[in-house]
Amino acid sequence: MASVTQLGYLGLNVKNVAEWERFATEILGLQSAGDAPDGSRYLRMDEHHHRFIVRENDADDLAFAGWEVTDQPALRELTAQIQAAGIEVTPGTPELARARGVVELVQFRDPSGIALEAYFGPLMNFEQPFHSARAIAGFETGIMGLGHMVIGVNDAAASLHFYRDVLGMRISDFVELKMRRGAPSGMTISFLHCNPRHHTLAFGEFPGGKRLHHFMLQVKTVDDVCSTMYLSRTVACRSPRRLGDTPMIIWCRSTCGRRRGSRSSTAMARVRSTTRPGKCSGTRPAASGVIVEARADHRPGLPPDKASHALIVKVHRAFEAVADDRGDGGGDAI
Repeated sequence: MASVTQLGYLGLNVKNVAEWERFATEILGLQSAGDAPDGSRYLRMDEHHHRFIVRENDADDLAFAGWEVTDQPALRELTAQIQAAGIEVTPGTPELARARGVVELVQFRDPSGIALEAYFGPLMNFEQPFHSARAIAGFETGIMGLGHMVIGVNDAAASLHFYRDVLGMRISDFVELKMRRGAPSGMTISFLHCNPRHHTLAFGEFPGGKRLHHFMLQVKTVDDVCSTMYLSRTVACRSPRRLGDTPMIIWCRSTCGRRRGSRSSTAMARVRSTTRPGKCSGTRPAASGVIVEARADHRPGLPPDKASHALIVKVHRAFEAVADDRGDGGGDAI
């Protein structure tokens, strides 16, 4: 059975490409990599030509996701698996393959209608090493791909069958999640992996119309987490809270989002650190509907150089805007 090996690239629909590019380069530390033939903007984070394709669209949501396979035989086998599941597969044209920076690809949709692509042979750019616009040690990618994403699906059971039994991913965890508003009690979040990263994909039947809950980028040092939070300091943060022996939690309200009645439909960003946050706090609205969460999770018993450091970007969803005036954060980060 063929299986996908990593989340290779993401296509994002955003309302303001220039503003999102500024956010991605100046705050997240990505690098601009020119324009696609259709005017979309490429962004890179490692030796790959690009990992993100950002295009102008009012949806402010996921446009497509690219899943890598090892080679052409694997792509052929995966295509047959998808078709055997009763899902239509469209071969990508040579023009589309060039635009995506791959040798060959196919297009299809998951049970929720989310646009997906499977490909092999990504374009690499070793002659011009990745160089961030800000001081950053870099991102943990390689065989683990760009990071992970969490999406909202229509039918969790159908999605689990598709991603596990058709695309060949493996189960990491199931988590029962309870949210305060607009979500049924006992919602199950499924976590799946296709490489050494704990999970490359997670999904649940989240309320609201958006598909992308967030995507995660893993940085190499905790200093990069803290400097990202410092660069995002333009929004006031609440006082840090310690929940028992867990890491410090800082909640920051983003000013992005649309108005709902008399109050702003804003989202909450959570910043986690096991050390006192000091100046390492904050978040910053970028393009409409986007907030950033940075966290440093030091696993018990591991030395600092083995700690897990993550930089998470969320796209605004209705259920993320559940923080009420009492100051509680809406929805746990996944």
